[in-house]
Amino acid sequence: MEPMQARHLDVCVDLFADIFANPPWLYEWLRREGVVAYFTDLWHTPGFRGFVRIIEGRVCAACLGVTTDYFAVKTYEIKEIFVQRGMQNAGIGGAFLAEIEEALAADGVGAVTLYTQRSIPAFDFYSKRGYYAATDAVMMNKPL
Repeated sequence: MEPMQARHLDVCVDLFADIFANPPWLYEWLRREGVVAYFTDLWHTPGFRGFVRIIEGRVCAACLGVTTDYFAVKTYEIKEIFVQRGMQNAGIGGAFLAEIEEALAADGVGAVTLYTQRSIPAFDFYSKRGYYAATDAVMMNKPL
């Protein structure tokens, strides 16, 4: 694992677009230019911190997130974490997440947060690694 650098952005965009345009996601609405805009916004967000896993000279996993001081605890919010298709379910994601948590803890981060859905495999992935669904928290949306 290593810190994400600007030179990793294009390959991460392509990796993300490939993953989510294919099963089980099939996000037909997903366009590369939208991912570029999203990742660029994240990159320029104060507190941005990204990580990549490189195997055989190629980025095969990435994590993009933001660190904030949430009152008494420094918190890292995972915005996106993904592993290349064909390499998923091989332990890479779990090992990658553990390394990220270790690096964050070494830098004084006291908690990691993320949003996911109960109905997708990611929920079980995170649950097995000690993440839990907050019982009193709810994500709310309002279309405009």
